[in-house]
Parts: sequence; C-alpha cells; structure tokens
Amino acid sequence: QNQSFAEINSDSQSKLYRQVLDAKGPALFQMMESFLGEVTFLSVLDEIDQNHKYEDVDFSSFERASVGYTTAR
Repeated sequence: QNQSFAEINSDSQSKLYRQVLDAKGPALFQMMESFLGEVTFLSVLDEIDQNHKYEDVDFSSFERASVGYTTAR
C-alpha cells in the first residue's frame, strides 16, 4: 500500500494498523535501547510503568521520559 502510517485510521483500518505496529514496534524499541543504552532504557521503561501503569502511552510521553536522561545537565 502507498499510505503513510500517520494516515492509517486505527478505528476503520484496525487490522492494518495492528500489523504495522507489530512489525515496527520491536525495531523502534531496539533503536531506542541502542541510543539510550540498556541501563537508561530500562530506567525509562520503569519510570513510564510507574507513572502510566495500565494506561496507553503515546510517543511524546515516552520521549519526555527519555529526554530527562539524555539532556546535558
């Protein structure tokens, strides 16, 4: 298909949306772990778990949790 992920309607195209997430999700997490390092990546996941337990987490929340660990102090 010639459609960007941003254009996929998660409600009307739920099967396609899920297939894309399942295909790209692991690669995204591998890249984030590679960039942040294993210890920091696991700390970010722990922080997200503590602050958003049982909630959907969008990328901006994940990014905010990560920036605190990558910004020069």
